[in-house]
Amino acid sequence: MTLTDQPFLDLTSVTRVPGEHPDGTSAWQAHIDPVWTIGPKVHGGCMLAVCASAARRSVLDAGVDPLTQPLAVSASFVAAPDPGDVELTTVLRKQGKQIGLVDVELSQAGRVAVRASVTLGAPDTGEPFHTVPHRATTMSADPPAESVLVTPEHPMGQIVKFAATSRLRIDSSTARFLDGQQGEPLVSMWTRPSPGDEADVDTS
Repeated sequence: MTLTDQPFLDLTSVTRVPGEHPDGTSAWQAHIDPVWTIGPKVHGGCMLAVCASAARRSVLDAGVDPLTQPLAVSASFVAAPDPGDVELTTVLRKQGKQIGLVDVELSQAGRVAVRASVTLGAPDTGEPFHTVPHRATTMSADPPAESVLVTPEHPMGQIVKFAATSRLRIDSSTARFLDGQQGEPLVSMWTRPSPGDEADVDTS
């Protein structure tokens, strides 16, 4: 396995499948590297990212504002695919002045794995209209020196393989499972994309 410095961009790169398709429907192909797995199976969030990428490509190809990004994704996980090639079908359900809605099916070898509905539009750039207290707002932007770097050789990295795709640090005082112990159901982690992904506006 050879990773580039933009592994997430590689993950979310989709290729249009040529041919005749019903109006509003497009077909795509993508490849999910084994690094995007927890244990032997593909991480669910990674599949959603691929679905969202296909949805965005489908509306961009229809001439929508290039600033359009996925804003929300809801999905049903039907099966657990293996790493490798996957097929996607997108159906443009709505394209308004501000919001688009695309249905996506991700399949492997003819078996549907994910059905997703992706809402797309221009992200807000102003101050939020409503906020509530959240632990994440009290965390420092940078991980403390005593946090643990999760590498592919780390016990957690050997299971959560996509730790190799970014710079991931974990607060060991909250991750008691690393020592085989139990604790509060709350884990503090910091992650930063690989350099190539961080430099890409659509990825970051």
